[in-house]
Amino acid sequence: MEITKNQIDNLDLILNVKVEKNDINTIVEKKLKEIRRTQVLPGFRPGTTPMPLIIKKFGKSVFLEELSKFAYDQLNEYVEKENIQYFASPILAESFIPFDLEQIDNLESFDFPFQFGLKPEFDETQLYDSTFVKYNILITDETINKIIEKYRKDAGSFKEVELADEESMLRVSLTQTDKDKNIIENGITVEKTSILVKVLSDDNKKLFIGKKAEEEINVDITKVITKLTELASMLDKPKEEFENQELFFNVKILEIKNLTPAELNEEFFKIIFPNDTITSEEEFRTKIDEDINNIYENESNTLLKIDIRKVFAEKLKNILDLPKNFLTRYLQQNNEAKEMSEEMIEANYAFLRWDIFENKIIIKNDIKITYTELLNEAKNDISRFLTQQYGANYFPQDMIEKYAKDYLKNENQTFDIENRVKNDKVLDIVIPLIKTEIKDITIEELKNIYKEKYGNDPEFEKETLEIE
Repeated sequence: MEITKNQIDNLDLILNVKVEKNDINTIVEKKLKEIRRTQVLPGFRPGTTPMPLIIKKFGKSVFLEELSKFAYDQLNEYVEKENIQYFASPILAESFIPFDLEQIDNLESFDFPFQFGLKPEFDETQLYDSTFVKYNILITDETINKIIEKYRKDAGSFKEVELADEESMLRVSLTQTDKDKNIIENGITVEKTSILVKVLSDDNKKLFIGKKAEEEINVDITKVITKLTELASMLDKPKEEFENQELFFNVKILEIKNLTPAELNEEFFKIIFPNDTITSEEEFRTKIDEDINNIYENESNTLLKIDIRKVFAEKLKNILDLPKNFLTRYLQQNNEAKEMSEEMIEANYAFLRWDIFENKIIIKNDIKITYTELLNEAKNDISRFLTQQYGANYFPQDMIEKYAKDYLKNENQTFDIENRVKNDKVLDIVIPLIKTEIKDITIEELKNIYKEKYGNDPEFEKETLEIE
């Protein structure tokens, strides 16, 4: 066996593995003997089939199978020993001539030319000469007041009132009528359902504001509850039954309740911050201010990292060449990849360039990712989801941790989280090495900057800022 190296250029390498027949004769003989012990041919018991028959039936296919396996094993040993860094997996070069099964007996040696796409070497410090803006988010008393009011409403309760207003939640009954207000026999009736006044259109709000319990109005309910899915749920009927139809009902107000925000007391403070001891409104405001600063410091860093990645991705196009001959041939061997557009191929190239840069930083700085880090990131995901879903942010930590651990049982989700953690660690190392300018902005300005720069950019569509 002999391996010869043919360096086509800096990024394309061919390693030719020449296997002599004598290299694998013993391996082939052993394999054929194993087959003889287990294979049953007509007229013979297992293990008694004459070897010449076994060789005649299986010899060439076994030889070719063991030949290929031997060549790949020798190749892998050589690559590991020489520490060759390459993309994907090697492919047979265009110069490879498939072996004719019928001519194998006449050949004494077999050539396997493997093509490699080599990962390029580059100086990553070339990326660090750009200047980036680091936003410092200004937190005002008005912002803190809004957050306190939101928390008070989240922890508040509904209490019965006499007159409906824009903030009222109405408990009502529904009885179907014709357009002349006559009750339809066997029509739709709903004993109890809810209507939230503030979500109605301005004209429909006027129908209910100022009304008392026991008062009744007749309306085309499709004009009041305009989303068919909500109306279907309210009436417990398929939406197809009343699509594009008028549907009149007597709406009787049974109960009027308004949300009463929670009082600013120690019980409320404990609901919002269960792990802290807060005894006064001043301490409560201080804690909110700390939390907001932490949140928006993270958001500012996220925006900075998005900027860095986008700028670096453009620079990497110019300083990091790829073995496109190899990559083109590699993709052509993949049936799905054959259908890829030029845009998709370029997106793959961008991913490869970033992967090379990222791995260089990881190796250089001995970056490791622990399960605890993955779990914390998963817990952050769960917390964000619960906050968005239920409009509150005080959930038991043991519940969040249980959900996070279940979340990590999914391989795809774990892979996604691991990539995010890895990307963050790499960029945390990069940030002190680049030039940054501090710019003070408000929360509203931060939202606008994000929307203007990245709101419609599919390359970064998953990197969203959680700004309320």
